[in-house]
Amino acid sequence: MSSLIRGLSVLLLLGIGSTLWAVPGGLRIRMVSEVTEIRPGEPFYVGLYLQHDPGYHTYWKCPGIVGVPTQIDWALPHGFVATELQFPEPERVHMYEILAQGYERDVLIEAKVTPPSNLKPGSKVTVGGKVWWMCCAQECNPDARDLSVTLPVGTGDEIRFDEEWQGIFEEERGRQALQTETWTASATEQGDDITLVIRHAGGRGRLVSKDEVDDLIVFTEDGWIDSNKPQEVSVLDRETVQFRLKKAAVYLEDAIPSTLRVIVQRAKGWLKQGYSRSLQLAPVIERFDDDAQDE
Repeated sequence: MSSLIRGLSVLLLLGIGSTLWAVPGGLRIRMVSEVTEIRPGEPFYVGLYLQHDPGYHTYWKCPGIVGVPTQIDWALPHGFVATELQFPEPERVHMYEILAQGYERDVLIEAKVTPPSNLKPGSKVTVGGKVWWMCCAQECNPDARDLSVTLPVGTGDEIRFDEEWQGIFEEERGRQALQTETWTASATEQGDDITLVIRHAGGRGRLVSKDEVDDLIVFTEDGWIDSNKPQEVSVLDRETVQFRLKKAAVYLEDAIPSTLRVIVQRAKGWLKQGYSRSLQLAPVIERFDDDAQDE
């Protein structure tokens, strides 16, 4: 990560309560907490709140063929444990004319933190870490900064939520991709061509209509699919959707994936009830050799 930090612009830092705002080009970023105090041994949520200036965006956990994801290297008090950042569903963004995966909207990227059970009530703890991001419009501004939030250790039994932030945390958790057995998927690959087929498996799934082809998008979770290439979408029948995708020219993971890890978005939602715009799938990839397929 040292190559990313090298040459970064200096940030203006503003202290606001127990948090910090970082003010780089095109973005304001802040670490916030869902609670106003913590209790020994009980998990709580903190998050990075990103506000983008008009025309700017940052990147999802997998940015596509361009960009750098927002990430954190935790610096926690002894005995504290934090999860990886939990990203809400991605959006399509443009870096110049290149399609990528990220956010233009204000977004909260959260993580669950578990404190040790031997905390002293009445004391204070600081949770945070080194945060990296890239904010882009016509130009890109990669940056990094230590961000944190300081919270008291409560003496009571009730969890005290922050009225300003609790609703935002809950809303963003509701926007995380859905895993369900209502829809199943299969994937085949030949050369640079990938075919993904999603089928309704019964139950509470919302059936598909042919007028939805422009509202169906595949996002890659690991960079195996080229985020900038056109996606050919076909509604084969009310229960079956087919996507023809292109493999990315560069793949940064150590090994060729055995599954196609994707988020598939549908504007009308995948279920009849509740918010279900994004479906998380990972079908096993059935690979065909070009010569074998021709036979």
